[in-house]
Amino acid sequence: MKKLILGSFALLMFSASILIFQISCKKSAEAETPVTLLNNKVVFLQYRHNVGSEIWTMNPDGSRKVKVNVALGAGQSLGDEVRLSPDGRKLFFIVSSGTNETYKEDIYSCDIEGKNLTKLYDMPAGSGNTILGSVN
Repeated sequence: MKKLILGSFALLMFSASILIFQISCKKSAEAETPVTLLNNKVVFLQYRHNVGSEIWTMNPDGSRKVKVNVALGAGQSLGDEVRLSPDGRKLFFIVSSGTNETYKEDIYSCDIEGKNLTKLYDMPAGSGNTILGSVN
């Protein structure tokens, strides 16, 4: 009987620790967001089947959604990240291209309207992945 009570108590403590762990992880996950909010604008990537990823901006209340038309070359596609400059005038994003041995992820920038596309970082082919950090 004593083993049954101790086993039940241990199971209860284990369950409580898992619950506390999940709550703490949930709070940290909520702190991370896939959008950037600066200068009263939200910038985000939207993926659509048969189209691919697109860059969009909008106001924090969801109004004035505008697609940013970025003219990429053949075989290039938007990566999984986009950032807005602190002054709200430029976008920074990853562009992927190539296959297998030639795959690369370069960093590009453009104006908030999608003009003046500029390659900022030319990753060597087959070197791995590029992760875009914060823009300050």
